Amino acid sequence: VDKQEWEPPVSIILPTYNEEAIIGIKLDDLLEIDYPMEKVELVVIDSSTDNTRNIIREYFTNIDDPNLVLLEEDDRSGVASAINRAMDAVSSQIVFRTDCDSKLGSDVLREAVANLSDERVGGVTGKQTDVLGESQVEQDYRDIIARIQTLESHLDSTFICHGPCFAFRQSLFQTIKSDSLADDSEIGVNVRRGEKRVIMDPSLRFVESGVSGFSQRRTRKDRRAIGLVQ
Repeated sequence: VDKQEWEPPVSIILPTYNEEAIIGIKLDDLLEIDYPMEKVELVVIDSSTDNTRNIIREYFTNIDDPNLVLLEEDDRSGVASAINRAMDAVSSQIVFRTDCDSKLGSDVLREAVANLSDERVGGVTGKQTDVLGESQVEQDYRDIIARIQTLESHLDSTFICHGPCFAFRQSLFQTIKSDSLADDSEIGVNVRRGEKRVIMDPSLRFVESGVSGFSQRRTRKDRRAIGLVQ
């Protein structure tokens, strides 16, 4: 496959919960991605109690591409369950998962499908280039993780996948446990169990929010650690 010419349809999954302050910025970010938007499907799974879904509907009033699939939950069931429901609705073989509190490089989809044009690769995650909120502690931590992921990818596969920037083959997806605290990495592990590699490509660039306060970081890291152990 010519990596420069392969432009398969892509389904972007975006879970949302009370994101009215930032959802417009995220949608702007997605529409700025350098990829044929007529080949992109945006699947939003929303469990908000604020005005998030109304903002999304209004945003897409005069926009045909990407195609919007808005799934509404009356009760919040958690990110893992939201991802499972979204996966039931996707129509593309290539799925890109992201989060609201992140900003993507404009070429993430092109870089993602270029990696997935290799039949040996079943999933590809990106590299965080900066941390929103000027958290130097978090940035230093992410830099160390990126070095480890680079080595793992050269050997075979990386174990940690980043929810804000993660693409995978729909055919390799397995239903995530409803109590999963690391849905992204659980998907990655299942992709590897499906005998395809999962790699980190630093060309897939993203920026995510971070916190420097010890108690906030401790809470976030404890939750993530429990999820990775699962």
